[in-house]
Amino acid sequence: MTIPEIHHHLFPQIYFNRLNPTQGFPKTMLVHGSTDELVPFEESVTTLNQLRNAGVDVQLVTVPGVDHWLQFPGKRESPVETEQAHEKVVKFY
Repeated sequence: MTIPEIHHHLFPQIYFNRLNPTQGFPKTMLVHGSTDELVPFEESVTTLNQLRNAGVDVQLVTVPGVDHWLQFPGKRESPVETEQAHEKVVKFY
């Protein structure tokens, strides 16, 4: 699938193959809920691989059983797994 150029700004992955890690691209942590129905998990895996291939310090944290908002589907409270993911982000940066 070809993405029209007018929409490229919506897909940063298009530019990852042009990254130069010596230009100071920040280390990056991706956090993805395993039951996210808005953004496919494969998007995070693809982004992870593209950034790694560009030499960026990147990690992916998968939060089991939570949705796009890092909550269990249909519930408002944050599960322990989400809090643990937040702790990983803080330690990463």
